[in-house]
Amino acid sequence: MDGIAANKCQRTNVAGQQLLLDVFPDLIGPNAWAEVLITLSYRPATAGRLAGSCQLSYRVGTAAPSRTAQGLLGVVTIQAPPGAFTTLTLDMASDIAAIWPDIVATDNALVDLRLGVTSQAKTLARAYFGYLRFNRTSTAGDQPLQTQSDMVRQYVEQYPRLAVGRGVEVSTSSEHVNWFGGEQHLIQHQTTKPTDIVAYASNLIHQGGGLAALNHPFGSGTGALVSQAQQDTQRRSVASRFLNREVGGVDIVESGFRQRSGMGLETHLGLFDTFIRNGFWVTATGVNDNHAGTSGSWAKDPNRFFTTTWAASSSEADLLAALRRGQVFVGELGAFNGYLNASVEGNPMGSVSIKPGARSRELTVTALDLSTGSYVEVVRGPVDYSNSLDPGTAVVTTLPSTAFTAGQATVGIDATQSCFVRLNVVDATGRRVAFSNPVMLLQSEPARPLPDYRRAPDSPPVSSAL
Repeated sequence: MDGIAANKCQRTNVAGQQLLLDVFPDLIGPNAWAEVLITLSYRPATAGRLAGSCQLSYRVGTAAPSRTAQGLLGVVTIQAPPGAFTTLTLDMASDIAAIWPDIVATDNALVDLRLGVTSQAKTLARAYFGYLRFNRTSTAGDQPLQTQSDMVRQYVEQYPRLAVGRGVEVSTSSEHVNWFGGEQHLIQHQTTKPTDIVAYASNLIHQGGGLAALNHPFGSGTGALVSQAQQDTQRRSVASRFLNREVGGVDIVESGFRQRSGMGLETHLGLFDTFIRNGFWVTATGVNDNHAGTSGSWAKDPNRFFTTTWAASSSEADLLAALRRGQVFVGELGAFNGYLNASVEGNPMGSVSIKPGARSRELTVTALDLSTGSYVEVVRGPVDYSNSLDPGTAVVTTLPSTAFTAGQATVGIDATQSCFVRLNVVDATGRRVAFSNPVMLLQSEPARPLPDYRRAPDSPPVSSAL
């Protein structure tokens, strides 16, 4: 019984959830029973069990009540008289906790639900089912977030070095926004859909002290890459749509997509660069949103770019600060195992440096643990607030991996016109596997207000610049 027509909304957490179901066992006995089979979440191999999805098998028949574990299968026998309807109340979380005490019971979703009969020894079996109900508690207000916090707390006891930050997705259409940090609440969606869901979400998130991330800016579709001409047309269309809306007021733009809605990595980076060109100081992040959640499935996912912050610590405050400032690099899981950073004359990655009259600036590139044969591209683009729909970028220098034997290399950057500069890492096959956020090098105060957290150390304060 799959809720695909309702976006599989049955796949919610088992915490506080019971299934109520009327069962009429007709032909049952020692070798035949009615069965409710529930597939739960996937988990790695632990406690002698193989990796895989646990299942609960509720067997309704003549056997005495019991709860037993058979590896990944948990069997719950329920006695019910044949020839009559019996209402069952199935408490999944309680049964999981009893059958597999080492598992955090609430760390399970109701992934799949099947109703049927099972027989053995060529025995005829028959049963009828009716009136299935989902009884859900702990759903009011922020109770689901509390369930999540309780789950994480139990895992921290097992894995003391584990740090988990909460995120909430705000979505009503193909435009989605992620909420990172701050005071988060489950959203009471309005009856009337907001005209601009991205701006609505950003405002809501900023009120809570969090950061807003624009998810998959080209849409949530899948499929093969379209032609480069089609990608360019779509990129300009999306750039126009978001520039006209001030990029929805977001802080972050997901840019590390190898393949999404027919658009490739270079097209996603081109859109990000276009935002920077027009004076929107947003942070580019990667995307490793793996929906399968199974061991090793990441290796088959084209979109596996992780995000690393140059933060003072792993505390939420420091991580958010680094994200807000753009002190972030992105690498492809399994293809890039190094570190990447960029600074200009002591001004960190993500900063906006204002130096009137400057003609050349010195870029310091930090690249550690690069693979053999890889190289770093230095990408330069204009900052002209022109509402251009193209990034205007060019690779101005390439640095081989051998240039980083000491970990760093320096490059002169033409700064006679306001510009930005960022990095790509390209492996020996020509595949871009990592990128940095930019450093902005301006000749004068930007056209839009510059937040203090983006203002570079060498830039004049606003009072003296105006």
